[in-house]
Amino acid sequence: KLEIHDPVLSLEEKVFLTEELGCLEASPVEELILEDDATTLVFMPHCPAEVYANLLSALDPSRLGRLLLLGNSLTAYQTRTSERSLEPQFCRALGCLRSEYNLDPGRTDPELERAFSDTALHVFVDEEATIAAEREAT
Repeated sequence: KLEIHDPVLSLEEKVFLTEELGCLEASPVEELILEDDATTLVFMPHCPAEVYANLLSALDPSRLGRLLLLGNSLTAYQTRTSERSLEPQFCRALGCLRSEYNLDPGRTDPELERAFSDTALHVFVDEEATIAAEREAT
């Protein structure tokens, strides 16, 4: 099952994706519900930190382990932005970040390289697992 949501898709693109390719039109990412029996891949290239914060704050922290997020590097946002200006949910989700795999676009067209040079796949653990691991460490 492939669900799509992109606020800038034209009507023609939506018709093609749903009627020709059989995709389902999904709710906005802020309304995403992570299912118990599936991993959800969310592809969010080129979004500002606020959009990632909206998504992460809307999700149930106990289900973050069911999320794969492909988009801009969250740790790069954290590095470039002061902690005070980041949304608390964004920071909390970073605490549940198990791995961030930076994707190298390789030697390609300079425009493509610039557009995707900060792309990463994010793997999370459930918030309870993170809290339990912190307790064991102390």
